[in-house]
Amino acid sequence: MKKNYFIFSLISIVLLTSVTIFNSSCSKNGGSGDNGTAGTTPISCNNVTSNTTLPLGVYSIDCALTVTNNATLTFTAGSTIKFTGNGELITTNGGAINALGTAAAPIVFTGIQETQGYWYGIDIFSNSTNNVFKYCKFKCGGKGSRSMVRVGDGNGQIGRAVFQNCLFTNGLKNGIYIAGDSYLTNNVDNSSNDTLTANHDYPVSCNLNSVIQLNNTNVYTGNGKDYIYVSDAYQIYTDIHFHALSIPYELTATSNNQFDIYGNWVVDPGVTLSMDQNMELYVGSQSGKTGTFNCVGTAANRITIKGTQSAQGFWDKIRFENTNDPRNQIQYCNIQDGGSNADNLWTDPGMISVVHPFGKSNVTIKNCNFSNSSTYAIYIRTSNGTTGAPNDQIINGLTGATYIYNSLKIAGAANNTYTNCTGAIYVL
Repeated sequence: MKKNYFIFSLISIVLLTSVTIFNSSCSKNGGSGDNGTAGTTPISCNNVTSNTTLPLGVYSIDCALTVTNNATLTFTAGSTIKFTGNGELITTNGGAINALGTAAAPIVFTGIQETQGYWYGIDIFSNSTNNVFKYCKFKCGGKGSRSMVRVGDGNGQIGRAVFQNCLFTNGLKNGIYIAGDSYLTNNVDNSSNDTLTANHDYPVSCNLNSVIQLNNTNVYTGNGKDYIYVSDAYQIYTDIHFHALSIPYELTATSNNQFDIYGNWVVDPGVTLSMDQNMELYVGSQSGKTGTFNCVGTAANRITIKGTQSAQGFWDKIRFENTNDPRNQIQYCNIQDGGSNADNLWTDPGMISVVHPFGKSNVTIKNCNFSNSSTYAIYIRTSNGTTGAPNDQIINGLTGATYIYNSLKIAGAANNTYTNCTGAIYVL
C-alpha cells in the first residue's frame, strides 16, 4: 500500500505542475484567475526568453505575453490558443512566433468568447525572420479599437512576419496593420493567399511604404469597408508603388489633408485610388528631391482616381509644381469627384493642377475621362512675369487645339473627355 500511495502522489505532483506551461501563475500583467479558461492549459505570463515549443493542445493566455531576447515560441499544427479579455501576444527584441499549421490542422488564435473584439491581438514588434504564420486563423481580436494583428507600430518598432494561407476575421477594427518600416517577407517566403474578411472596418490598414507588399493573391472582401486604408504623414520622400488589387486604396493624410510627393510614385493599370475628403496629392521639389507621378493605365485596364464618396468636389486635386520629369504621366485614367477648392481661384480650382512659379513643370495627360468636378478638370497657372520658353508645361489630350499664354504651351491631341465639370480647361 505504501508503494502504491507513493506512485499516486508522484503522479498527482506531475499533473499539478503541468497545468500551467512554464511553471508560473497567470497573474502577471492583469491576469485574473478563472476567466472562462476551463478545459485549456494556461500559458504563463512570464516573458518567453528561451526557445519553447508547445505540443498539440488547447491553450489560454490571460495577459500580455511577450516573446523576447531572440527566443522563438513555436505552436504545433492543430493547436488552439484562446485569449481572455486581457489577452495579447507580443514579440520584441528579436523574439519570434512560429506557427506552422496545415490545411487540415490550422492553428487558431481566438477569444475565450468568440465575439468581435473580445481580446486585444498579436503585435509583431520584432524584425526576426522567424515570425512565420502558415495556415493560421486570427479571430475576434481588436479590443480597444486596434487592428487584430499589427506588424510594427509606426513609431520605430520595426516588425517582420510572413503570413501564408491565413484567415483574419471578425476583428473589431481592422484585420491587420502594417507599419511603413515593416515587412511581410523574411527574404525566403512572402506573404500570400491570405483571406481578410468580416472585420468591422478595413481588411488592411497600412502606411504608404507598405503598399508595395500587398498583392492580389489575397482576398480582401466582405469587410465593413472594403478598402486598403492608407494613412501617413504628409511629406513622403520614398518611392511608392501601388499594385492592382481587388479593392481600392483609400488615401488619407494625418495632417494638412495632403501627401507631398518627393519620391517616385507608380500606379499600375487597374488600380483605384479613393481620396478622402479634401485630399490633395502634391508633386513637387524639396531638399534636393523631386517627386514624380506615373499613373498609366491601358485601354482595357484603366486607372480610377475618385472620392471615397461620389460627390462633386469631395477631394481636392493632383498638383504638379516645379517637377519637370518625363515620368509625370496620367494616361488612360478616370478622374472624378475632385476640385473641392472652388471658392478661391488661387487655390488652383481643378482636379489636375499644373503650376511653375519657380521652375518648369511637365506632365503628359492622354486618353483620360474627367467627370463630376466642382471646378475645372485641368487648371494651369504661371506666375506673373514668368518668361520661360515654350513647352514649360505640356498637357497632351486637348481636342484639336493649342493654347499659348505667357510662354506656356499646351499641345493638342485627342481623346480626353470632360463631363459634369465647371469647365474643361482653365489657363491663367
